[in-house]
Amino acid sequence: MCGLAGAVIEGPLAFDMAVLRRMTDSLAHRGPDDAGYWSEAGAYLGSRRLAVVDVTPAGHQPMVSANQRFVLAYNGELYNTVELRAELELTPSAPWRGHSDSEVLLEALARWGVDRTLERANAMFAFALWDRHERLLTLARDPFGEKPLLYADVGHSIVFGSEFTALECVTGLDLSPSPESAAEYLRRGCVPAPLTISAGARKLPPGGCLEWRARTASQPRRYWSLGATVRASKLQPLLDATEAIDALDTVLVDAVRRRMVSDVSVGAFLSGGIDSSIVVAMMQSVSSEPVRTFTIGFADQSLDEAPFARATAALLGTRHTEQYITEREIVDLVPRLGAIYDEPFADSSQIPTCLVSLLARRDVTVVLTGDGGDELLMGYARYALAPSTWRAIARVPARPLVRHAIESAPAPVLRMAASVLRPFIPAGFSKQHLTEKLRRSASLLRSCSLDDVYDFYMTIWHEPARMLREPTAPRLPMSFENAPAVDHPMERMSWWDTAHHLPDDLLVKVDRATMAASLEGRMPFLDRRVAELAWRLPANLKYRGGQGKWVLRQLLQKYLPAHLFERPKQGFGVPLEQWLKGPLAPWAGDLLSEDRLRRQGLLSARQSARAWQAFLKGPRHASSQIWSLLMLQSWLEARGR
Repeated sequence: MCGLAGAVIEGPLAFDMAVLRRMTDSLAHRGPDDAGYWSEAGAYLGSRRLAVVDVTPAGHQPMVSANQRFVLAYNGELYNTVELRAELELTPSAPWRGHSDSEVLLEALARWGVDRTLERANAMFAFALWDRHERLLTLARDPFGEKPLLYADVGHSIVFGSEFTALECVTGLDLSPSPESAAEYLRRGCVPAPLTISAGARKLPPGGCLEWRARTASQPRRYWSLGATVRASKLQPLLDATEAIDALDTVLVDAVRRRMVSDVSVGAFLSGGIDSSIVVAMMQSVSSEPVRTFTIGFADQSLDEAPFARATAALLGTRHTEQYITEREIVDLVPRLGAIYDEPFADSSQIPTCLVSLLARRDVTVVLTGDGGDELLMGYARYALAPSTWRAIARVPARPLVRHAIESAPAPVLRMAASVLRPFIPAGFSKQHLTEKLRRSASLLRSCSLDDVYDFYMTIWHEPARMLREPTAPRLPMSFENAPAVDHPMERMSWWDTAHHLPDDLLVKVDRATMAASLEGRMPFLDRRVAELAWRLPANLKYRGGQGKWVLRQLLQKYLPAHLFERPKQGFGVPLEQWLKGPLAPWAGDLLSEDRLRRQGLLSARQSARAWQAFLKGPRHASSQIWSLLMLQSWLEARGR
């Protein structure tokens, strides 16, 4: 695992080896074990290395191919290294310098070309490949976006790096925050690809490849498409439940086994949920020693899954470590999140993810995680909630009039309506909460389709422009561009999450949290073969009896008793409102003070300060909105703005 940076300079942009070193060394947390810098005739490549496979100097990067034509800077892991190396050895060549996956990937690229290699690689990666003969730079990113890669194309030059922080080391790039990107961030809680927080830089999309040559217009292309994968998988449906369970067992065990290959210590995050439990169970089934497992717990029992993780670890026989989050740890960590996440990022589960990464790094260098299972196998409650909501909305007569009546109703009228409705609502909803639900329902009544309803559920600020100091362009609708034609509405939401929410939010969360701790995260569910199999299954094998991940639940019963995992999904939530109104209140109040907001100048000082004061007195659901403001302010503060 590494961080990479570099440039190809053909214009007036000021760049030299000192700049390359600053860029590369800004990524030292991604690769604390080694640093490498290479330059030739205006081309620059830099690498920071976290040594995992072949920890000797034979794995040093940037690496030059045996034929001396290509130079590679690579961040990732190639899980079918053995097979690809054996095939390469069928053709006589120069002796191997070591056994690193970097060398195998480089020689495959040199001999087979980019497209054939990417088609055959079972890997997570981002890489930069320089062709010294053609003066051609190729940037590529893995199919699901596990590893990041950003770039800025400036005139006849291009600058690139694993994180936005690396680009900020280059004088002459305009990387000032874009109001349009900030609005999308406030809407989603992350900056969706291909946007970055600055209009001057872009993210390479998942499954994307950019071939760049000076003085030649170039745009990223897709070498792999989720939509095309879905369409191809649907042509080979797997309808029998028993056969599906067995097939998933086979392919997932192999994905787990491949991700356990390492020359350093390997463990796993174990939350006690279905996805991490099956990954750990499979790890233990193929391991001759107890697997190291790590869990974060909460004092709030409604959020605490540590007892389930502990019981799972005990039954499987893992070597388990757990840690309960304290207020002191929260107060110490949260102000650093703006620096850890190189762009504004507001998924509050980043907090336990950072803490469990730090915990695991004390004992291991690599961890396996369960990320991707919910998206591929319909694990989210919203997959059922959104269609039922849309059916209810579609039955409301004169929706525009009803919406207008709710939106224009004075607060006392809404409170009275909440009082009338209270006896018919399940326990746990206060009158104040019901009042806010009524207001939110007015926004939902604007929906004209299931896509609109799902967009609503995936949105934090529905009118983010109001929270910014400068006006922005009209909102971007949820993109279902290139969505495959599927038979079931849940599959459409599953596709969107896999194509967008997973790479833009969840994988960013895990990558930055693990890399901040110099820890490599590997995700068996994001093996392409697992994804292809998941899309061969009909919806009723993924969602059945009011529960998602049905086929995975059946498979897990081969490894664990059902009582350990058959319970309502908790996710990786945190008591955010409690923290923001408690130990984090001084920090939050300072960041959202009107003086600081005016000085930093991106958010509207009046609206943001008002939102903070309303939150201190107001309803629970506003905590995610406040968190998004705080993470934007924290990011600005980390950059001295």
